[in-house]
Amino acid sequence: MSDDYLRLRGVSKTFATPAGPLPVLDRIDTAIGRGEFVAVIGPSGCGKSTLFNVLSGLEPPTGGGRVELAGADITGTVGHCAYMPQRDLLMPWRSILDNTVLGLDVQGVPRAAGRRRAAALFEQFGLAGFENAYPAELSGGMRQRAALLRTVVQDREIVALDEPFGALDSLTRTDLQGWLQGVWRRHDWTVLMITHDIREAIYLADRVLVLSPRPARIIRDLAVPLPRPREVRLLTAPEFVALEAELLDLLHSPARR
Repeated sequence: MSDDYLRLRGVSKTFATPAGPLPVLDRIDTAIGRGEFVAVIGPSGCGKSTLFNVLSGLEPPTGGGRVELAGADITGTVGHCAYMPQRDLLMPWRSILDNTVLGLDVQGVPRAAGRRRAAALFEQFGLAGFENAYPAELSGGMRQRAALLRTVVQDREIVALDEPFGALDSLTRTDLQGWLQGVWRRHDWTVLMITHDIREAIYLADRVLVLSPRPARIIRDLAVPLPRPREVRLLTAPEFVALEAELLDLLHSPARR
């Protein structure tokens, strides 16, 4: 695993508003290894989604910050990152298979080739037999799996997930956390995931980046030295509880402000 596969160097972001400049990101600097799973947590509104927009090239940084991938400057460019937003955004009038090939259609991949590429993943994603179903016919968990399939079938270097399970019930969420670990390990993705759930961050990630209130800066880069594969019973293990307590103390400490 390379420690400098993905680098954010001094990434800041300030928006112009009628009330004046609004600083959102403050010199974010970190390195992420190839195949690593990194969770990003922090208070609501601190700038996590803005960070992902900069990472994916949807927003340019301000103040000279850089995003680098394998040593190349990719700041402000798209096509390196597959970005899954909080909502599944499946189009209700398209079948699940047709939804999953939307990104490939935009890239100009021939339709038949795109459908073959997506269809080959349906069994791994627990969607076999639902290729011709419509979003309204699927459970919330299945819709999220379809949205993730649509994201990763584009075969990007980085997978960015913004609260992918936030709207799901507890049992479905736990099931999908276990499932996500399996497909991540199988495909060796490099994953960054925003979450507000401290347990989810520890359970899934190799590292947890903790952001301060806006303007966001990294106030802790916590390694998660728990063995894989991880099972649900790990949530009550002393070493897991200790990591959870450390993050809770940090997030609720007045010093973080």
